[in-house]
Formats: sequence, C-alpha cells, structure tokens
Amino acid sequence: MINLFKLAKTLFPIHRSITGRGVVQSLKIIQKKIKSLKIKKIKSGKKIFDWKIPPEWNVKNAYVLDKYNNKIIDIKNSNLHLVSYSHPIRKIITRDELFERLHFSKKQKNAIPYVTSYYKKYWGFCLSYNNFKIIKKSYKKNDKFFINIDTHFNTKGSLTYGELLVRGKSKEEILISSYICHPSLANNEISGPVVLTALADYFSRQRKLSKSIRFILIPETIGSIAYINKNFERLKKRVIGGYVLTCIGDDRNYSYLYSKYENSFSDKCALKALEHLGCKFRTYSFLSRGSDERQFNSPFINLGMGSIMRSKYDTYKEYHTSLDNLQVISKKGLRGGYKVSKQAIKNLLNFENKNTQIQKQITPGKIVSKTMCEPNLGKRNLYPKLSRKDNDYLQAKNLLNFLQYADGTNDLKNISSYINLNLKKTAKIFKLLRENKLISFTKNVKKNCLFLGYSEKETSLINFLKKKGWRVFNKKDKINKYDLENINTYDFIVSYGYRHIIDIKILKRIKKPIINLHISYLPFNRGAYPNFWSFIDETPSGVTIHEIKSKIDTGPIIFQKKILFNIDRKKHETFSKTYKILRLELEKLFKKKYNILVSKNYKTFHQNGIGSYHKKKDLPKYLKNWNMKINLAKKKFNKTLS
Repeated sequence: MINLFKLAKTLFPIHRSITGRGVVQSLKIIQKKIKSLKIKKIKSGKKIFDWKIPPEWNVKNAYVLDKYNNKIIDIKNSNLHLVSYSHPIRKIITRDELFERLHFSKKQKNAIPYVTSYYKKYWGFCLSYNNFKIIKKSYKKNDKFFINIDTHFNTKGSLTYGELLVRGKSKEEILISSYICHPSLANNEISGPVVLTALADYFSRQRKLSKSIRFILIPETIGSIAYINKNFERLKKRVIGGYVLTCIGDDRNYSYLYSKYENSFSDKCALKALEHLGCKFRTYSFLSRGSDERQFNSPFINLGMGSIMRSKYDTYKEYHTSLDNLQVISKKGLRGGYKVSKQAIKNLLNFENKNTQIQKQITPGKIVSKTMCEPNLGKRNLYPKLSRKDNDYLQAKNLLNFLQYADGTNDLKNISSYINLNLKKTAKIFKLLRENKLISFTKNVKKNCLFLGYSEKETSLINFLKKKGWRVFNKKDKINKYDLENINTYDFIVSYGYRHIIDIKILKRIKKPIINLHISYLPFNRGAYPNFWSFIDETPSGVTIHEIKSKIDTGPIIFQKKILFNIDRKKHETFSKTYKILRLELEKLFKKKYNILVSKNYKTFHQNGIGSYHKKKDLPKYLKNWNMKINLAKKKFNKTLS
C-alpha cells in the first residue's frame, strides 16, 4: 500500500492555488503513484455556467522589506503569508498603508490565517497576530516598507485537474472527489488527495468490480463547477453516488455530511461503513456543507453525494491556518480515513438497484434556480470577495441554502422548512434572489410518470410513455416511508409486473389512483400466476386494467378483454406462449386506451362475483418450467385430485 504520511509530507510544502504550476506539480507526484491518472486542462476565460475560469496564477516570490532591508514577511517561510491570487506589485509604502493589507486573527494569536481573493483584484499578506504586534511595536508610523509581490496572471493559461477511471463490469459509476488547491494545509488540503490516491491504487488492482469508479482531483468550487459543466450528461446518466473526501487525516472522531435530502445511496453506504467498522462519528446536515458536495448536489445535478471526514472543516481550531500542519494529521488518522472510505465504496459497489428511492419530480409553479451549480454571488455583491475564516457568511449562506432547494420541486413553505428559517425571512431571501434574476417559477415542465415493476428492457410501455412526452421513473422494489414525500409529485402512476403489495397506510397517503395492469380476466385468478390457473381451473383468460385498492387485485375495473385459447386444437401450447400473448394483448389495450387513462376520463365498475385467488405457494411442484405443455400440466393436476 502507498505510504500515506510520506506522500503527505511530499505534497505539503508545494504552493498551490486554484490554478498554476503548484497544482500541476502535485498531480505529477500523485501520477507516479497511480500511473493511469490523466492530467487534464480547461482554458482560462472559458465560461462555465455562471462563472469563468480565472487566469492562471503563479508565484515566484513575495516579501516585505523594512527600512533596514530585513524581510519581515516572506512567502519562503510560509506559503500562507501571501493572500492567494494577489496581483503583482513593487512599491514603497508607509506602515499604516501596510497595515491595511495585513490579515491576522486575534483569536488565534500564533496562527497565520489562510486568505484568498480569486475574483477581486487585490494584494495582501497574512501573518500571526503576535508577529503583527511585534511589527507594530518595532516601527514608527512614517517608516517605509518595500513590497515585492512577483506573481503572474496568464489569461491564456488553464485550470488543471486529475482524473482516473477504474472500469468495472457496469457503466454505472461511483464518483470519488477531493480538491487540490490549498497551500500547506495538512488536514484540510493534503489528507483528501492522499487518501484518494491510496483508494485509487487499491481499486485499480481489483478485478471484476461490479461498477466503475471515477476518481477526480480538482480545485475546490471552480474545479467542480468546471468538471460538471464539461461532463454533465455522463454524470447524470451514470453516477449512482459517491463522496467528497476532505479533512480526513487527523486522529479525532469521524464525521459524515449528508447529501441534500439525507436519503441517498451514498448516505446509507457511508453510515453502514462507519457502523460496521465501529467508528465513533458525528453526522452533519447538508446545511453545514462547505466543500464540493455543494456543486455535486445542486439543482439539476443532484448526484446524491456526501462527504467523508475525520474532523469536519471549520470545526477544529487549526482549520484554515498555519496550525493545520503535519502534526495535525497522522499515519493512524490517514489510515482510518482510508479504511472508512474504502468500506463505503465497497458498500456502494454492492448496492444493487440505483432506482431504490423514488425521486422527487419537478412540477409546475414551484421555485427553480436559473443557474446550474451555485451562482457567482460575488459578482452581484452578495458574497465576500475576500475569503477569510472570520468572515460573516450568514446572509450568503442563507441565499445559497435557498438556491439549493430551489430545484423545481419545492414551494416557499417547503424551502423555509428545509433551510430552517421562518417564512418571513425566507420570503425576503426569495425577493432578493428574484431581484438578482437567480430564481423563477417552473412552467411547461414534462409530466412525471412513476412506473412500478417492469424495466424498459422488459416492457414496451416505458418507451411508449417517453415518446408521449412523459418523464418516467422506474421502481422495482418496495415503496418505503422515504418515498412518501416524493410519490405525490407524479402525475400518473402505473403498476405492471410489480412484485410487492402496497401497504394500506401508503395507499391512503397517495393522492392519485394507481393503475394496475394484470394478465387475468378479473375477478378470476387474482394474485400469483393467473395465466397458469386460468387453464387449470378452466376459468376465463384475459387481461385487465384496474385501480389498486387495499386487497390484492380487487380494485374497480377500468378496461378488460377476454382472450380465447383453444388448447384442444393446439395441443402443444405452452404456458410460456400464452403468457407472451397475454402480455402483448395487455400492452396493446393500454396503448389503445392511453388518452382515456391519462386524462382519467373513464368510468370504473366493480368486479362481479367471487372469482378466484391464488398464492405463490399454491403452484404445483411438478411444474418445472413455463415451457411445459398446458394439456400435460392439466392431466398431472387432475391426477393429484383423484
């Protein structure tokens, strides 16, 4: 296995930002550990949703000279001394002018804070408060200082990221992401890429993975937005879940930050991993987010990704300061983060059906964000342009929280509940966002159909509905409590080949009728294997479309058709052949009556007579397969009765 701490020590001193040579250098070091890692670039200036890739930024030198030619602040002593993305300057200034450009924390007197200014032209230095006090005491107001910041902006440069695809049997993908853009922060920056590298190395060596795994190392925020912009269709089509790995190398307890609606496969698999390994852990709501899970779960993308951490960012004292050094992380801490992440990924690999959870659907008249991923609030003066640990982000956070749930499925009341603000405050946010043209209302959206049972490969009806303009969500497994809040966002619910009984409590909560397609002429042969029992019991064969009620196949009939089979004439007829005929006739009936069914412009009638009902266990043991001749099965059945 890769020596995690040794790799962390190698990466730690490199000066990184969201672009530049430091990122490339770091990726090339990682590439030596995982040979198949591809280093890719996106050009500066490229528009990505509401953002633009900034010019590539590189640093040669940065320091402050006093009147005695002493370097009182020097980037060579700490990468954090320079505000990231500072523009170049060579200038003599006074002490007070210098002080206006110095950043420190009075709360953490020995720590150099991490400060950035990616999207505002600015220069500045960072130092500890204790160091600032020494400078203040040592120099007079009119003393002069020479500022030298030797940086370069390349408008023809690029944003660089790393990507590795480990192919599995399926094209379904698990996405594992970490960021590579912070200078010399051990737990907050280095731990994620180091653990990701070890995971990529491990899974690259495994054979016959059930799903593919994609590993990406990107600059935080702008990198994830750029990556989504470039790969949106593939991400939506293939990704079933995944994790952002961050702050994953210290010895404290573990942390997990949920996906947006706290019900994704990623959430379930991560919690299962933490419990299985006996870890002490704390969970955090999506409202406490702060890394790239913001983009991967944003409206219209919604990959259901969570974040696996040890100490969550912004909860440990060393965060975003020079105190987050190699002493904060450890071999044991990194190894623990690796084990939990590996187990969570294994759980996702073994997760069988990505359609387990009924998805909430976009409906007319709901609030919807007008941008993909988070918008650039800074250019609208709604977000601090100088990023500091001690900034007041509350207002910006409330705006971004609102936008996250403005996904076309929620109204103002829903959003108010999700973001834990009263309706009055939520309404003010709505007004501000609308004034800035960041939200609108949904209209002319596709209608949504929930199709319970057969998949698109098993029936022609799903494709038929799609061609009619429906957005179809297919679910095979049992409806559960987590589905209830979403199920009423569907306009049309069809059950066909669905192997589960819907609980009466759930039926009462569903506001629309569920239409069931059954291959029998009801009331005959309710329940299991109706095709078999129609011949054995000599009851009518046929197909029925009916509404679902609490008891099995007893709901009021909408349409039905008798199908006649002459097995005396066709002595070699099998159950398999008649079953296919019934399926074909049932689908024909549905398509013929489609307009009436979707408009609900039909009259139902009650089932007449007692009819018949069979359970699965009633099927005779002599029936080995459905290719058995019907006449032979009848003879054997009659023998058992005599």
